[in-house]
Amino acid sequence: LALILAFPPAALAAGLPLSALGLHLAVAAAALAAGMAMFALRWMGGGDAKLLSAVALWMGWPAVLSFLAAAAVAGGALAVLLLTLRSA
Repeated sequence: LALILAFPPAALAAGLPLSALGLHLAVAAAALAAGMAMFALRWMGGGDAKLLSAVALWMGWPAVLSFLAAAAVAGGALAVLLLTLRSA
């Protein structure tokens, strides 16, 4: 909640135009909706879905795609590591 509440004053202080601010909010809303869907399917936790939305709010449209790709690769690597350690 603190990350979300800190964004509007920080964005306005940095000189982000209102149209870009709206785009950041739209990206965050889409990320929250996708996170809620993944939570309903039991693919991720509720905290992860909320954190995804907060990160998407700060990163905005172009950067959030590379963040999602990096998070997916890191999550996959962690899953493989945990499965390997459990089988040993």
